[in-house]
Amino acid sequence: LGKSEEAIDNYLTALPYFDEDEKFDLYNAIAFEYNNLREFDLAVEFYKKALPFADDVDTIYHEIRCCFLSAQRKDDALAFFQGLVDENPHNSKAWSNIGDIYRMSFQYEESIDPYEFALSIDPEDLWANMHLSDIYYDLGRYQEAVDTLNEALRHGVETSMIRASLGDCHYRLNDIESAAENFQKAIDINPIQGAGYAGMGYIFSDKGDSKKAIKYFKKAYELEPWEIDYLYSIAADYRKLNDFEHAMEYLKKIEELSPSDPDSYFYMADLYGEQDKVDEAIETIQYGLDKTNNAPSLLYLLAYAYFLKGEHQQGLSVLDMGC
Repeated sequence: LGKSEEAIDNYLTALPYFDEDEKFDLYNAIAFEYNNLREFDLAVEFYKKALPFADDVDTIYHEIRCCFLSAQRKDDALAFFQGLVDENPHNSKAWSNIGDIYRMSFQYEESIDPYEFALSIDPEDLWANMHLSDIYYDLGRYQEAVDTLNEALRHGVETSMIRASLGDCHYRLNDIESAAENFQKAIDINPIQGAGYAGMGYIFSDKGDSKKAIKYFKKAYELEPWEIDYLYSIAADYRKLNDFEHAMEYLKKIEELSPSDPDSYFYMADLYGEQDKVDEAIETIQYGLDKTNNAPSLLYLLAYAYFLKGEHQQGLSVLDMGC
């Protein structure tokens, strides 16, 4: 019924009638209701009570971490999980959560050691592996990301996600053959996940085979319609084919899905410019400025469009706004 306070009252009334080792479900349920009420400190208190009786500590750890971070208590979260590893240095899940806290705080360098400790204890921890490889990737350390993912494969952990990530890293390292091999394996393992198809799309696009690239990007988007980047890729390859009509169709689709995204207006205006339709470009940019609260990238493009038309004073005025 969504009445969390009444639920908590009844759970608390019930608690004394249960033996200590039978209270896990009640502690967990009370914590869940406090979480719903955004009373995170009380939620943590009851998750901690549930923890000694949990068969799956990973779930409870996740909830405790989320409560601490939702309450803006990152230091307390770190202290809690640090206490767990001080007590038991082989607690891989606690190490992994320390890595998660640093990662979610964008402290990527600090997150590396905890993830590596977690994987040295449990090499089959898929999420620690993926998160560590993602961090290396974000830091531009692609070979270390490849080494991390290959270590997972060596321990028998093979998923479509791992293969797609390997493909992406090899692509960044310009090892196109290995990239294509891993993207195809990602598709073979899980043909309903989009990343492998998208990876193949990038490879065919780079090879100049835009028709094949579009086919793969469309499949990726069909499977993962929340990935707007795939629509940009489709539009870009239609543009390479000089099929401006279809390129514009996909850019307008992006505009419908994400009207505050300045990039869609930028690329639409740029596409008009390529066809020497400067007035249509200016109209598109002005519409986009209204939707994006005067995004600087659009102001600069508008100034450029005015300069192209020879309207230098208006271009300078727009540049002023951008600065």
